[in-house]
Amino acid sequence: ESLLGEATRVLGLCWKEHDVDVAGGLSMADALTAAGEALRRGIPVPCAVGPTAGAHSRHIVLLQLYVAGKNRAWQLYDPFSSELLWANEGDLLGKAELPFANKRDRCVTRVVLPQRLRTVF
Repeated sequence: ESLLGEATRVLGLCWKEHDVDVAGGLSMADALTAAGEALRRGIPVPCAVGPTAGAHSRHIVLLQLYVAGKNRAWQLYDPFSSELLWANEGDLLGKAELPFANKRDRCVTRVVLPQRLRTVF
């Protein structure tokens, strides 16, 4: 969060981490809505994935959102394994197995969403 904040401060952005589908966190539907808004503005969204809610195993980045009619697909990138793939929104909401080679990480467990700074330093 702080590294992202320093890197993007000149753009007028700060970042806030949100756990997904845990008490006090965002629902997956709300997280995807907020991430979709950021992607529409051209801002990639860092995330964590894991086997269950609250367990953060790996970091990924949401790069794109593709909408065709009622269907929505998200482009996911794992910078450590260099895997780039598409996942259907229904799979993300239903916590179905993500299409990464590592089948242990089944769901998005945290999103880091951009926010506008009130003032730019």
